[in-house]
Order: sequence, then C-alpha cells, then structure tokens
Amino acid sequence: MEKAAILACAFSLVASAVAAQQTPPSEQELMQQERDYMNFAPAPKSEDGSFTTLGGCTAYDKPQIPLEWFQGYPSGRILEMVYVHQVAANIEAAGKCTCELRFPPYDKALAEYQTKIAPLDNEDAEWIPDYVNEGYDLASQINKYCKSQGVR
Repeated sequence: MEKAAILACAFSLVASAVAAQQTPPSEQELMQQERDYMNFAPAPKSEDGSFTTLGGCTAYDKPQIPLEWFQGYPSGRILEMVYVHQVAANIEAAGKCTCELRFPPYDKALAEYQTKIAPLDNEDAEWIPDYVNEGYDLASQINKYCKSQGVR
C-alpha cells in the first residue's frame, strides 16, 4: 500500500514537471481557442463559399464589398437586406419555402446593390433606414415560415 502511494506521488511529480516545461500558448492561440469554443457557425465552408445549414440546406456567404455608409448603415448590412427582400419575394411568388429559395447565392442581390444602391449619394438614400427595418421584419417572417415548412 505504501509503495503504491509513493508511485502515485512520483507519477504526479513527473507529470507536473513535464507540464511546467511545456511553453504556454501564445495570446493569439488563446484567442483562437476561445473563438473556436464559442463558434456556433455551421460546418466549414467549401471553396465556393457555400456551407451546409443546420437543416441540411446549402447556403452561401455574403460577398465582401467595400465599406460605405448610407444613412448610418454599412454597405454589408444593406446588401443583406437586398438579399432578404429578394428571398421574401421569391418565396411569396412560389407560395412555398425550399432550400433553394431560402438560401440562394448572393449574385442577384449583389447585382442589385451595385446598380441601385452603391451609386447613390447619402442624400439620395433617405429611404435606406425604412428599407433596412422592413428587411429585419421580413427576415423574421421568412425564418418562421420556412421553419414551419421544415427548411432551416
């Protein structure tokens, strides 16, 4: 019994010495570990920027666009709202929600943003706050409707 206690104590000391000799993680490694721990994002993305949603649909990342501000809203947020408005219109026209309708590529939204919004001056964009707020409401409605049809 005494021998077992001595061996356990010796093993504990050796393990502590080994742990003490290892270099601690850098601040960058610690931050990455924390981000990984708190990451609730879907599965890793493929080369085309697509990923699989929790419901099994293929969805796409929003493309990166130059940062501009319109009536206090960043361009990326406005692009998201163009996308949401288009998704809502397509779902309404089809009368149902499918993965393809709920998560289309951003190509059409980006084209609309670049032709109708990006050229605007801030004074010409007074309608943007209402458009963004309406987009938030639409996004909520889309999520509820599509979830009720098993699309998420």
